[in-house]
Amino acid sequence: MQRKILSGILCFSILVIVSLSVGCAGKNHDREKTQSKLLIIIAEGEAAGKTDTPAATLEKMAITVAKKNALEQAGGYMKAQTRIDMFRLAEDMIDSWSEGFVRVVEVLDKKTSYDEKAGGYRSFVKIKAEVLLPDIEEFKKHLDDEERSGSQKELTFEFNIIAERQLLDGTWEDVLVQDGSLLNTGDRFQIIFKPHSDCYLYIINVDSKKNVYMLFPHAQAKIGNFLKNGEDYSLPDKNKFYQLDSTAGIETLYFAASYTPMKDIEWLLKKALIADGDGSLALLDSAIKKRGSRGASRIVTGKERVYTLSDGKEIRKAADILQGNGSVVKIVWFHHN
Repeated sequence: MQRKILSGILCFSILVIVSLSVGCAGKNHDREKTQSKLLIIIAEGEAAGKTDTPAATLEKMAITVAKKNALEQAGGYMKAQTRIDMFRLAEDMIDSWSEGFVRVVEVLDKKTSYDEKAGGYRSFVKIKAEVLLPDIEEFKKHLDDEERSGSQKELTFEFNIIAERQLLDGTWEDVLVQDGSLLNTGDRFQIIFKPHSDCYLYIINVDSKKNVYMLFPHAQAKIGNFLKNGEDYSLPDKNKFYQLDSTAGIETLYFAASYTPMKDIEWLLKKALIADGDGSLALLDSAIKKRGSRGASRIVTGKERVYTLSDGKEIRKAADILQGNGSVVKIVWFHHN
């Protein structure tokens, strides 16, 4: 097992900020529109590690630092141009914003050397990066709108995941689903929920290959994502299950409910669903977790309920009761074997 990487990361950033105004022929209109307001920034970053830290890992860490520096420079540029400071970000948001809104165009320089004083290797990179100003502006607008419209009234939601595994004799056994659970290819599960207030719900699945699946709302679902107080809902349906395919790895389920539509989440989902890469996923993960912390989401164990499955089998299981101010969030991850 590798030793823990040293936390000392040094960073340097400079330099030139220029704006592009020419779109590329043959690209779609959205890409041309985005190009017209890109910032091209030269930024530097350094990372240090122990002697057994792989060079590729150190270089990746240094690039992450350089991207943060590029975002910081873009923030200074935006403040100077618009007189609005759009980059007063909490520490937990900086990583996701630099991943989501900064693209490395070219690595201009890189080198790794041994630092005798630190007792380990140090990696240096200089990158040419694009900062996506239109995306930043649009996302910031959604965040501001959400802040203004957000309710502080308590929202309560009942939530459960029922999972089953088929045995060799053809019967099905219950499988507990919680953080870190192990589910196998072929296992099936159903999501059951009950709002205690009228609200909007979003359920998102991200598989081990970073593919994003919008489980709810879904185009084929019989209902929209506006839910009525006190009604019981099941996904994909009362007598149907999701079944795990052969894509092994870590699966994550995001569950978020709110009194008002989550325009910021909807915007990020559109980007993530068109395979916009890890950057959009980092933003999506951060935005949903921010919802949970802002709403002070908390989870308590509810009363045990009896769930009747399509084959008539009954499962007794206590539901999770999600509570929060204006919104609630629950994130469940499991190993897909």
